[in-house]
Amino acid sequence: MNIIKTIRKPYFSLVFSAAILFTSCSQTDSFNSSIIKREITSFDIEKMQQLKIISITNEPNNENNFNSYMSWININNWHINYRGFNDQNSAKVIMSNSLQKNINFAKESGIFSSQEIIIIDNFISKITNSESTEIFLDVLNNFKSEIDGLNLSKENYAKYDNLFTSLIILNKVNPEVYNYNQSIQNTNRCVGSAIGLALSYAALFTIEVGSFGSATVLTCVGFVWASATFGSGCK
Repeated sequence: MNIIKTIRKPYFSLVFSAAILFTSCSQTDSFNSSIIKREITSFDIEKMQQLKIISITNEPNNENNFNSYMSWININNWHINYRGFNDQNSAKVIMSNSLQKNINFAKESGIFSSQEIIIIDNFISKITNSESTEIFLDVLNNFKSEIDGLNLSKENYAKYDNLFTSLIILNKVNPEVYNYNQSIQNTNRCVGSAIGLALSYAALFTIEVGSFGSATVLTCVGFVWASATFGSGCK
């Protein structure tokens, strides 16, 4: 599936906002309520549309994808910090990593407990089983239940909340790609890529929440979108 061609169709940016804001389906609504409590707002969709417009003005590659992302962050006066890194090279590398490489990066970062790593490994094993007939959303729900069972602190759970909320927003802004109501064997490769990117983001960045509050998750979903939509994980 050539996602770049899809995104570059002339009519796409013109109809995008209206189609997303005024179209809904029962499967997506069920997905929202089963995974997160946070409501996805028009602000979320507006900011993702803004990032999409910035991204398609540049030829997609690792350098440009990251620069587009950082331009979007700066335009909105948001702030992110690198966790244990002196430059941006690691973030650029993550944007082109495979799912498994990003999962390994996240696990080696030290921010996940041994219990979390066991659950993550089990989840990744399931979603990378190309012969699985399980529905991706069912596997994701089971993953969330196992994480919930750990009774993590609010701070430690935030990285998963960002992951789940990011998946919902991706489904809203690009449902033809991020459709979780299919079997794993039929799920677009971008879906798996998004998981690895979101967990790597949690390992790489700390967020200065400041006054923008609910936009915190957007810094994560924007990174995932700018990476996965144009990255090797979707081709």
